Amino acid sequence: MNKIIEIGFLGQKTPPELKTTQSGKMVATFTVSVAREYQKDKDKKEYDYFNCVYWGAGGEWLANNSNKIKMVCVEGSLQTRHYEAKDGTKRYVSEIIVQKCEVTQWNNEGEIKETPKKEDKFEGMTPVDDGDIPF
Repeated sequence: MNKIIEIGFLGQKTPPELKTTQSGKMVATFTVSVAREYQKDKDKKEYDYFNCVYWGAGGEWLANNSNKIKMVCVEGSLQTRHYEAKDGTKRYVSEIIVQKCEVTQWNNEGEIKETPKKEDKFEGMTPVDDGDIPF
């Protein structure tokens, strides 16, 4: 089984990049930075940066709304590919091929929907005395 789930900051170093393939498919590439569990220096957090590839409408949406998003949860599979660099050396790249992505935290500038206050839920309702309930 090849399944990976990461929760972290979206595009800390560079924003997501949206491209269109020659066949017209949309693909977004981005990084998710995840804080390490173990820190050498407790005063300085260390992060791992995971390269992600998100195909289709989901990737397009993510790239177009990335300025509003702070953290995401990506779910997908880990894929390793290789290519030959200009200097003739073989290079390897590991990427998360995203199948599902959810926003876990919006930026302050993002459209954050406020949750209703408790008293708003009961507006317009008439309080009932427990003695009036027939059961």
